[in-house]
Amino acid sequence: MSRLLMLTLSAAVLAACSPRNPIPEAEAPPVEIDGLEICDGLENAWPEGLIDYRGDGVGVGGLVENFALQDHLGEVMCLSQLLEVPVILDFGTVWCGPCHEAGADSEALLEEMHELTPSWIFTVLTENVNGLDATLSDAELWSDLYQSDPTLFPIGADAGKVVHDQFGLGTEYPVFLFIAPGGEIIERIEGLPPESAMLDFIEAYATL
Repeated sequence: MSRLLMLTLSAAVLAACSPRNPIPEAEAPPVEIDGLEICDGLENAWPEGLIDYRGDGVGVGGLVENFALQDHLGEVMCLSQLLEVPVILDFGTVWCGPCHEAGADSEALLEEMHELTPSWIFTVLTENVNGLDATLSDAELWSDLYQSDPTLFPIGADAGKVVHDQFGLGTEYPVFLFIAPGGEIIERIEGLPPESAMLDFIEAYATL
C-alpha cells in the first residue's frame, strides 16, 4: 500500500499518552485551543529560564509567539515547552508532496541534530489530504508514517487553522521557521530547505 493511499484511510485514535501533558479523556481540549491561556496553566509549559517570556512576532527577528495544539498523542503541546534549545518548526499539510519528503527525512534529521546539540523538530499539520482542517487522526497517521517511536518529536493538528492564521501562512507548503533557544526567529523558509541549511542552524548553537 502506498503512503499516499494510506493517508486517505482513517487512523485509529491512540489510547496512550506520554508524560508531557496527559489529558484525561473526560477533559479533552476543545477543537481550537487558546495558546497562552492553556500554556500559562500548564506546570511545565515554560522552561525555567523563560518564565517571563512573551513572544511578540511571527517574522524573522521577532520573538516567536507561543501557541498550543493537540498533538498526535492526544496531549496539549505548547511551543514554549521546546524553547531553551534550537527548534525547527515545520508547517505542512497532508496533501503536500514536499511535506511528505520532510516527514520522511525528519527522524534521521533529528538524530543528526541531536549529535550536534539538544534540539527539537515540531511539525504542525494545518490541512488534511482533502484540504480541510487537520485533525488528531491526521497527526496520528503522520506519526505512524514517519516515526519509529511516537515520542521522538511532536506533531500537532492545527484545528481551525488558528496557528496558520497566527503565523500568516498562505497556500504554499511547507514553511519552516528556525527558532533560536531564546525564542528569536532566525529564518523563515517557504519550501523544503536543504538538510545542510537546517544542520548549519543547529550547529550554530552547539557550543553555546
